Amino acid sequence: MPSIVISRRCTRLAGCGESVSFLSTVVFLTAWLLSGWTAGSARAQVLRWKFQPGEVLRYSMEQKISITARGTDRETKQTRSQVVEMSWKVKSVAADGQAQITQRIDRVRLRVEAPPFMPFEFDSNNPKADAQGSPFEAEAQMLRAMAGAEFSFRIKPTGAIEDIQFSEQTLKAVREATPRGAGAPEADVSEKLLKDMLVQSSPPDFPAGPLEPGKTWSDKPARMPSPLGTMVIDKTFTFQGPDPKNPRLMLVGVDTKVALEPAAGAALTAELRKQEGKGTLTFDAEAGHIVSTRGSQKTEMTIAVMDQRIDQVVETTTTMTLAP
Repeated sequence: MPSIVISRRCTRLAGCGESVSFLSTVVFLTAWLLSGWTAGSARAQVLRWKFQPGEVLRYSMEQKISITARGTDRETKQTRSQVVEMSWKVKSVAADGQAQITQRIDRVRLRVEAPPFMPFEFDSNNPKADAQGSPFEAEAQMLRAMAGAEFSFRIKPTGAIEDIQFSEQTLKAVREATPRGAGAPEADVSEKLLKDMLVQSSPPDFPAGPLEPGKTWSDKPARMPSPLGTMVIDKTFTFQGPDPKNPRLMLVGVDTKVALEPAAGAALTAELRKQEGKGTLTFDAEAGHIVSTRGSQKTEMTIAVMDQRIDQVVETTTTMTLAP
């Protein structure tokens, strides 16, 4: 599932937890980065996406994030809960199974609890949810721009994404809502940057041949810009076989390795000390669609800014489901 990832530049110490949590401020379908393992049968499977012209697939993703930051003289905690509703509309299907898809972000909801600020709630269906004058005003503007965003792409039966195209309205809204600032990786939001982000967060590209339980394969490492530098995300997929409760549902795990390439001359530097992630992706082999993902991820890093050091722990749980 393609997704758009945009983060805010960290402009003050109190806000660093929001901006450096692996682009968690506005993240869609992070479940592709998570992994898990269950037993399956020994029967080989060929996993392929299937589409019908005119059909609409509606997905809902919920992400819960807990951020704890410890400095020399204080500790702060923040929790974030985000729900993103989106739809895939199948425009056409070629003879070889490739489908032309238009994806739309239909609704975005967010709740943030970050003492000493009052809890912040945003719902893109509420025209007054802009938080003007609050610490979350810039974030609300970005979420407002994301809601209603549309783009099209071609998807092969294996799941490979190609020919991504944004509407001019979407590009204009995202660029106008993105903060500008010298040295910020998001200071120049180009169409190429958005396309790269979408490709990097897309579903796994299934192998051409049949899969036996335990078979693994890898994608090209994803490179995601952040205020601390470039996050390099390396994913290895493992076919786990059929779900014991429903043999038409195939389980795929993903082992994720994360590395950080520091940005040259950045005011903030960070050391990634530990990371781990577990989860499961469920694919309906008969219908040819992903039906759900579930996973968790934990990262620990030390951030240095001027003469201060901050230990940050980010715990994320993500679920995504296909509406019946």
